[in-house]
Amino acid sequence: MRRQLLATVLVLSTALLTACASGEHARADFSHQQYQAKVHFDSLALMSVVGIRDISVDRGMGFPRVQATLVNHSFFGKNFEYQIKWVDSSGFVVNPGSQPWLPVHLRGRESLQVQSTAPNADAQDFTIHVRKQDS
Repeated sequence: MRRQLLATVLVLSTALLTACASGEHARADFSHQQYQAKVHFDSLALMSVVGIRDISVDRGMGFPRVQATLVNHSFFGKNFEYQIKWVDSSGFVVNPGSQPWLPVHLRGRESLQVQSTAPNADAQDFTIHVRKQDS
C-alpha cells in the first residue's frame, strides 16, 4: 500500500514538473497572459531565474514583429540563449533554420529588450525559446 502511494506521488510530481518545464507555468511576469504559452524553457533551473515580460506584437505596416524583455531575477550573472521562431497560419515554422540562437549575458537583476521581425509575409505567429548557453 505504501509503495503504491509513493509511486503515485512520484508520477504526479514528475507530471507537474514536466508541465512547468514547457513554459506554460513559467516564473515570468507576463504583461499579456495570452502570450504566456508562446514561451518555452529547456530547464526548470533556467526558468526559475530568467523571466520574460512586456511581450508586444506589432502587425502594422510590413511584416509582423515581436518585442520582449528578458529579465534575470537572480543576483548573479546568467548566460543563456534565446531564439524566436515564426510560424505560419498552419503552425509550420517559416524558414526553418533561419532564426539563430542568440547568446545573452545578463548581470544580476538586469533586463534586456529583444526584438524579431518575421522573415516573410507568411509568418503569422511566434514562439520564444530559452535554453542554457552552448559551451
